[in-house]
Amino acid sequence: MTTAWNDFNDAKQNSNLIPRGTIAKVRLTIRPGGFDDPSQGWTGGYAKRAATGAVYLDAEYTVMEGPFAKRKVWSMIGLYSPTGPNWGNMGRSMVRGILNSARGLSDKDVSPEAQNARRIAGLGDLNGLEFVARIDVGKDNNGDDKNDI
Repeated sequence: MTTAWNDFNDAKQNSNLIPRGTIAKVRLTIRPGGFDDPSQGWTGGYAKRAATGAVYLDAEYTVMEGPFAKRKVWSMIGLYSPTGPNWGNMGRSMVRGILNSARGLSDKDVSPEAQNARRIAGLGDLNGLEFVARIDVGKDNNGDDKNDI
């Protein structure tokens, strides 16, 4: 039995999630947020400021190859939260991991060359980086499943 053309309640639900634990090469694109704070080194309009006062990078990751090529995952990379340093520290750890992967560094490498490779001149240096990521499944603000890096 076919239902009315305008009733989609019996249509198959669309689950577009990339499976948890998938390892994929991705390209990071920072979607500009227009917020600058030169005293923090946040220039070029890459940072975004939320109504709460939190500052973050609006990150889009495009899978580069494999069965999920061209699929996208979105996340926020924390830079600052008015409630304390945790969110910014998590963001710094994320960027360190991105730089390590993109630049072929071991996290344990503390050589001067590795330390220099983990420095950026500005947030724009992150835009376009390609690295290997592990894709996870988390929850969005509505409690629905979503992919994370």
